[in-house]
Amino acid sequence: MQTFLIYLKSPRYIKTEHIEFSYFFKFFIQAFVILLFVSILPAVLNLIVDIPENKIETSGFFIIIGIIVLAPIIEEVFFRLWLKPLYINYLLLLFILVCVVVLSFLKKQFLVTGITGFLIIALTFLLAGKKIKAIQRFVLKYFKYLFFLSALMFGLVHLFNIEHLSIVALVVSPVLILPQFVAGLFLGFIRMKFGIFYSILFHSLINIFPALMMLINTTY
Repeated sequence: MQTFLIYLKSPRYIKTEHIEFSYFFKFFIQAFVILLFVSILPAVLNLIVDIPENKIETSGFFIIIGIIVLAPIIEEVFFRLWLKPLYINYLLLLFILVCVVVLSFLKKQFLVTGITGFLIIALTFLLAGKKIKAIQRFVLKYFKYLFFLSALMFGLVHLFNIEHLSIVALVVSPVLILPQFVAGLFLGFIRMKFGIFYSILFHSLINIFPALMMLINTTY
C-alpha cells in the first residue's frame, strides 16, 4: 500500500513488473477494506436523500457474467488500457467503443451513444492517419493528469446507474462516485505496474460483493 501511495503523489509511465500472488492478495484485501470504508459516506447520504438506482431484472447467471466477467473487461479496456499507448491497445479500445455504441443504442441511452460515437470517429481518424506517435507523445507528456482523469471518468460513468439523474443527484455526485473514483486509482496503479490482466482480475474480485448483493435482492 505504501508503494501505491507514493505512486499517487506523482503518477508516471512505468514498465510492467512481475507480481507475486501474495502481494496481489494482500494489496486486494487492503484496498477492499478501504473501499468499504469509503462506501459508508454515499450509503449514509442515500439514507438522507433517496437516490434510487436502476433495477436490473435478470437472472442470477447474467448478473454473475455481466458484473464479474464482462463489466471488468469492458471497463478496464475503456478506462485504463490506453494508459499504455500501444497501437494494439487502441485497436482493442476501438472495438470496445463500438460494442458500447451498440449496447447503449439498444438500451436507448442516446447520450452515451453520441459521446461514444464521437470518440470512435476521433480515434479512427487518428489511427487511420497514422498519428499513433502523436498520441503516444501526448499520453506520456500529460500522463499524470490522464491517470487521474481515467479514475474520474470511471466514477462519473457510474452516475448512469442512478434511475433518475436529478439536480440533487448531480449536486451530491462527488460523494456518490467517491468509491468508484478511489477504486479507479487502485485499478490504474495495478494496470500500470502489473498489466491489464491483473487490473481486470482485481476489478472482478471487487465486483463480487455488489454482485452477491444484487443476487440476494433478486432472490428476495
